[in-house]
Amino acid sequence: MELQYIVGVMSGSSLDGVDVCLCSFHDTGKWELLKSKVYDFPASLANALRNVPFHDVRLMHQLEVSFTDFCGQTVLQFLEDIRDIKIAAIATHGHTILHQPGYSIQLTNGARLATTVGLPVICDFRQGDIALGGQGTPLAATVDQQLFGEYAYALNLGGIANISIQMDVTKQAYDVVPCNQILNALSSELSKPFDYGGQIASTGKCNTTLLSSLSELDYFHKSVPKSLDNTWVMGPFYDIIKKNGSSISDKLSTMIHLIVDQIILAIKANQIPHQARMLVTGGGAFNTFLIEQLRIELVKIAVDLELPSPEIIDFKESILMAYLGYLRLQHKPNIVHQATGAERAHSGGAIYIP
Repeated sequence: MELQYIVGVMSGSSLDGVDVCLCSFHDTGKWELLKSKVYDFPASLANALRNVPFHDVRLMHQLEVSFTDFCGQTVLQFLEDIRDIKIAAIATHGHTILHQPGYSIQLTNGARLATTVGLPVICDFRQGDIALGGQGTPLAATVDQQLFGEYAYALNLGGIANISIQMDVTKQAYDVVPCNQILNALSSELSKPFDYGGQIASTGKCNTTLLSSLSELDYFHKSVPKSLDNTWVMGPFYDIIKKNGSSISDKLSTMIHLIVDQIILAIKANQIPHQARMLVTGGGAFNTFLIEQLRIELVKIAVDLELPSPEIIDFKESILMAYLGYLRLQHKPNIVHQATGAERAHSGGAIYIP
């Protein structure tokens, strides 16, 4: 029997920091989250990642180096008080700067990170799936099925809301709707990093005209597999919202309605004919107003919304990275190819040895 310790590193589209966790995985299937911490981005790095200089290769490279060095320093800090544990590898997602069917770019320099931390680094999880005709996403379906398989639905309310659906026959996972990226961007217009608990949104009114315009966008009517690109979310999608004359509170309320509507439509398209459970994680799980509105609609379709511990809510995506890294070291498939559209299962991820 073998026990391995993996550090998972995740940087999401909401730019609220780098999540780092230490997990243990046993070949019997048992696993444990042992330690976790969020490291806030320096304002300059967060702003640079928000405004990626696609037009200048040199600046792009410098940004990748800066991001990688920041991740390296966070990992070294994270490991300071657990030096007695033998870490098998660091598994990192990098930071997505561009994603479209057929290609996906995550800023990270695996060789540089491995050299900095002195441990093997596993990264570039999406590229093998894309080479096999998949979209390279969603990655979360793997952890949803294998670590949280008791839930029929697993919803992550991150910068983008994505869902995994686990029926007896059908297994799907895809990006549903823009989420915290937009909510945070709107809140920033009021000089707030985010709408704490959805308090601002709860004072607004849904603009039905804006809601209708957003709901009619092509993405919401595409068949799966499908995935969202951050540049589209913060570009054309957000532009529609910015051009609307409503107050910020009304725009926030409208986005909450859109998020809930699209999640309900996703479930109705894959309805389980009995009472079902939904696991909800990601930063949006702390948005009380969003959760209240979602729970009201889920009750109508016999789905119980369940929130795990705050630690699981916050670190499920870094747990995902640790688990993908663990499977890669075991040479086991680590991406659900039925969800991504790839032609076959494979064990994805590049391994860099210091």
